[in-house]
Amino acid sequence: TFVHKMFDKLTSIFPINTPIKCFRENHPGLVEIWPLVTAEEKTSFFWPIEQKMETTPGHRLAHNIAQYIKEQIGSSKILPSTGRAISAGDFMILIRRRNHFTTELIKILHEYKLEVAGIDRLIITDNIVAGDLISLAKFVLQPLDDLNLAALLKSPFFGINDAALQEIILYNKQQPIWKNLDEPKWGDIQTTLNQFRQIYATYSLQDFFHVILHVLNYKQRLLEFGGEEALDVIHEFLDLSNNFAKEISTNLQEFILWLEHNSSEIKRNVEKSDKIRIMTIHGSKGLQSGIVILADTTSTPTNQNRITWTPDDIALWSSSSLYANNYLSAIKTYNQNKDYEEYLRLLYVAMTRAEDQLIVTGYSNKKDAPDNSWYKLIANTMNEITNGEIQYSFFESHALIYQNHGEIITTKKLPEQQAI
Repeated sequence: TFVHKMFDKLTSIFPINTPIKCFRENHPGLVEIWPLVTAEEKTSFFWPIEQKMETTPGHRLAHNIAQYIKEQIGSSKILPSTGRAISAGDFMILIRRRNHFTTELIKILHEYKLEVAGIDRLIITDNIVAGDLISLAKFVLQPLDDLNLAALLKSPFFGINDAALQEIILYNKQQPIWKNLDEPKWGDIQTTLNQFRQIYATYSLQDFFHVILHVLNYKQRLLEFGGEEALDVIHEFLDLSNNFAKEISTNLQEFILWLEHNSSEIKRNVEKSDKIRIMTIHGSKGLQSGIVILADTTSTPTNQNRITWTPDDIALWSSSSLYANNYLSAIKTYNQNKDYEEYLRLLYVAMTRAEDQLIVTGYSNKKDAPDNSWYKLIANTMNEITNGEIQYSFFESHALIYQNHGEIITTKKLPEQQAI
C-alpha cells in the first residue's frame, strides 16, 4: 500500500519493528494529493479588505475542501467499506492542532450547508462564539474601545459587513465609533447597544449572559452562525460564569480577565456522529472513516524553549546557541530527533485512519512547504511512484492519484471553485 511504500523509506528515522499487514488488503483504496495552496502576491491596500481577506491560503483551502465534500455527497458514489452512498458521516478531517484555520474551515463548511459535528476538543476562548460573548462583555465595560466595538458590530449580534462598518468609522474619524452611532440612521444599533448596557447595570454576572442569550434569544443567532459545537461552548460559558460568580466574584470585569488567562477545554463526543468530523490526530486514535482528509500537513515540530532537558531530567540553559557546548548541542539534537519521530508517528496514525480514500492537502503562507513536512514526504513518495512524470500546479488544479487496485496512477482535474 501507499503507507507501506512511504514508511519503508523512513525506517532509519522511524523504525517499524512489527510487520504491517492490511486488514482489507484485497480491497481497492485511493490516495490523492492536492496541490499545495500557497500565498498569492501581496498587494498594497488599506480599504476595503473584505475581498482580500478571502484570498488567504487557509481560506482558499477551506473552500476547496467544502466544495469537494459537497460534490462527493451529491455524486451518490458507493464506498466499498460501507456498501452505501457517500454521506457527511463518511468524512473525517484531521489536523495537528486547533488554530484559526480550524475555525475558518468549520465556518465555510456551514456556508456550504454541510452537516458538521465540529471539532473533538475545544478551548473555550479559542472559539469564535465565546469571543463574541467576550466582546459583548468588554463593550458594556468600556464602550469607547473602538477595536472591540468594531468586532462586536461584525459579530452575529449585529452582522454588519465591512462596507457598513467603514461608513460608521469614517463618518467622523475624530471621535470614537460609539459616538458616531448617535446618528439617527444607526439608531437601531444604538438602541440595542444601550439595551446591553442597561442589562449590565441591572443584572448580576450570574444573570447577565442568561438574559442576553435566553431572554433576548441571541443564543439562536449564535447557533445559526457557530453550528452544533456553539451549543457546547454556550453551555460551558454559562457554567463558567455561574461558578465564577458563586465561588470567586460577581464582577463582570474580573470574570473576563480570569477567562482570558485560564484555558478551559471541552471534550466533545463526535465519534459516532453522522456528520463531518474534524478531529486532532491524537483524538482520532482507534477511529476510522471512509474518507479522511489530512489538511494540516505543512507545519513542523518546533521548540522555542531555551531550557533543554536531558534524559535524566536535568535542565540546561544557554543564552544563545553560540554559547552551547558540545554536550548541550548533542542533547538538543537528540531532543529534536525525538520530536521528529513523534511527528512521524502522528503521520502514521493519520494516514491509517482512512478505510477507502485518503486526501492529502495543505496550505502555506510561503511559496512552498518545508522539506521535512508531511506534505513534502507524501508528495515525494507520490512522485517516486509516478517516476516524476506527472507535473501539476495549483493553477492547473490537478491532483496526483495513487490507487492500489490494479496500481492505477493518474491525474484528476479538480472542479473549479464556485462562488457561494
